[in-house]
Amino acid sequence: MSELEIIEKSELTETEKTTLFKWGEDLWDNDRYGLTWCGTDVHFVGYLNEKAVTHSGVYGHVLSRDGHEIRLGGLNSVITTPDARGKGYGSLIVGAAEDHMQHTGSFDFGMLFCHPELEDFYGPRGWTAIDGPVTIDQPTGPRRTPHTVMVMPFTDSDWQDGPLELNSFPW
Repeated sequence: MSELEIIEKSELTETEKTTLFKWGEDLWDNDRYGLTWCGTDVHFVGYLNEKAVTHSGVYGHVLSRDGHEIRLGGLNSVITTPDARGKGYGSLIVGAAEDHMQHTGSFDFGMLFCHPELEDFYGPRGWTAIDGPVTIDQPTGPRRTPHTVMVMPFTDSDWQDGPLELNSFPW
């Protein structure tokens, strides 16, 4: 087995976009919600033999809550191509994004949106599901997210549960 090489990038090539995100329909099982999503500020791409096989992204968002600024690093677009699954590459690529958020991104917390069945993947890594509810922006107006929202602290701050207005599209 070849070793995974992880590269941080500000943009993906068209070939990388096709290889990573166009091998199937509704890859994250989210089309049913009809949501508009944020983009990605920083991409982490894992390559095997110079072919992109796994990806994670980080989106930076500043939230004002009870008069305090909270800097969020949004983990997004986590995916591994079918032929590269089951080899631990997902953990490695998520680890690269987490490391960036904790050490490079100056974020207070990481935040992600996922389906409940993925809590078992993220929980042991230090992510915790929050109670919310979390309201996200959409072109038609604010609405509650249909996803589980999880956070990971990167400072000594404790996450304060309760209703949250994200004032942003989800990532």
